[in-house]
Amino acid sequence: MKVGNIVGLVWVAWFVYWMVTAVRSKPAVRVELRHGVLPRLAVAAVVLLGVRYGVGLGLGTKPGSAELVWLGVALVFAGLVITVWARMYLGRNWGTPMARKQNPELVTGGPYAWVRHPIYSGLVLAVVGSALAVSPVLLAPAVVMGGYFAYAAREEERDLEQGFGAEYRNYKTRTKMLVPFIY
Repeated sequence: MKVGNIVGLVWVAWFVYWMVTAVRSKPAVRVELRHGVLPRLAVAAVVLLGVRYGVGLGLGTKPGSAELVWLGVALVFAGLVITVWARMYLGRNWGTPMARKQNPELVTGGPYAWVRHPIYSGLVLAVVGSALAVSPVLLAPAVVMGGYFAYAAREEERDLEQGFGAEYRNYKTRTKMLVPFIY
């Protein structure tokens, strides 16, 4: 089996898990399409178009050395495992970004003890891994995703500060946003 097929199957399995577990979330009292769903669809479109047309045109489709390819596969697995771990820790509190849940709880354990937005971090890590394993063309969507996730995290944090006050501000002072010990 080709590395690209392995990476693709891992992403499909992750997506199926993500959709199946979404039904167990608490009901939302507010969902903002402007900040939540629509921009994410745009990011997904950039990734898909980058893969389809970048690979189709032969742009940077030759992965590097075998070591880099397998490092990429490892980063895909690691990134997606981080997202699943974070999702499990959130439990029923998970929802589409910028959604406000009924009876929300502030989750600060597990991966949330390392960064405030581990799902975003894991997704960017997995896309960077995909670029190393399959095609450097995917680095462009990784940069777009990283920028968007930094923006989305700041937007979400405004709501979290309003909802949890000093408790969230204290959490923010001791935990980095997206990259442990750095940012």
